[in-house]
Formats: sequence, structure tokens, C-alpha cells
Amino acid sequence: LAAVAAEVEKVLPKVKGLSPNVVVNRFVCGSCLDFKLQITQDLNDYGPWSENDHAPEADFIAAIKGIDGISEVETQTITNMVL
Repeated sequence: LAAVAAEVEKVLPKVKGLSPNVVVNRFVCGSCLDFKLQITQDLNDYGPWSENDHAPEADFIAAIKGIDGISEVETQTITNMVL
């Protein structure tokens, strides 16, 4: 977890710079050891990020795939709405 957290810290300034209202959440399951980052931004800002291949996603994925003990890395585009 510490190694993944270090990689998150490296990309966090770029991710937070994606749009003015971006929110980054980290989820960690203590029993199954899942680690997830959720990036939420305004819908209008998503298009340009998508057109830029979700940078810095590829660099982050490459870095965490190289960490001992990481067995699976996935990405998913979802809609997140506070109700």
C-alpha cells in the first residue's frame, strides 16, 4: 500500500489540475486489499481529458503494475452523482 500511495502522490498534482472542481477519492478494502482511485470532475471537463487519453493515467498504471504484489490493474469510466 505504501508503494501505491507514493505513486498516487506523484500524479496527484496533475490529476487535481484536470479541472477546477475535480475530486479524488481513495478506497482501500482492508480485507481483500483492493485499492481504488476515483476521479470525479465536471462533465464538461471530461471530453478534453478523454481526448488526451486520460493523462496521466497510462504513466500511473505502468508504475503500479511494476509494484511487487499488485496482481491486477483495471480502469473504468463511470458516472458519479451525489444524490
